[in-house]
Amino acid sequence: VRLSDLLRFALSCQIPLLITDENFRTLHINKAWNVIYQYTLVEMENQNPTNILMRESKDLELMEKFYVLPRK
Repeated sequence: VRLSDLLRFALSCQIPLLITDENFRTLHINKAWNVIYQYTLVEMENQNPTNILMRESKDLELMEKFYVLPRK
């Protein structure tokens, strides 16, 4: 899948969507993500989203529901 295709999908998606690289650094967030979590792409870019969101929430089970980890 090309990054450009993922970005096009993210822009049209109405649910919060975050795209990361293989090292789990944020590449893109969509508008729904910004509205719900109140973080901009500038704040999230190249950051591990778990680290940023865990600052506000210590509930690991809740955080695991937000992420689908790639299968190896």
